[in-house]
Amino acid sequence: MAKKKQEVRNNEIFVAQKLTEEELNANEINDPLEMLDFKSFDSNKELLDYQQQALINAFRMLVAYFRDFKENKKEFYAFYQKHYSFANCDFAKKKLNHLLKSHFKVENGCVKFENFINRLAFYMATGSGKTIVIIKLVELLSVAMAKSLFY
Repeated sequence: MAKKKQEVRNNEIFVAQKLTEEELNANEINDPLEMLDFKSFDSNKELLDYQQQALINAFRMLVAYFRDFKENKKEFYAFYQKHYSFANCDFAKKKLNHLLKSHFKVENGCVKFENFINRLAFYMATGSGKTIVIIKLVELLSVAMAKSLFY
């Protein structure tokens, strides 16, 4: 069972999570996060541990992307591939559709993942509270921007 879990953790879906928990879990990234409240949703509700962790991971990625990599997709993707080269997230011929082809440059039959690296997704089970996480994310983004945490 442990081997199966490791195979799943090495899946491309979990690369960003691994990156935030392992490579981006540093004081210079975590220090700005101390100013944010990841726990409370309102006066009657608190986020669960896994919801808080999803938000913390999202903010680690955002701090790295905006502050450390200055919104440079190529450099951020190079960092991503340096640590997780097994994760080939480029959209190859079999995955390309007319919308991708019409909006992004196709090189050697694929659209490079660096075009999409500035997007964020939450891979959570149905009924896990993604809506609450996204609402809290919007609130925290507003607070973080007001405090200039990304620059």
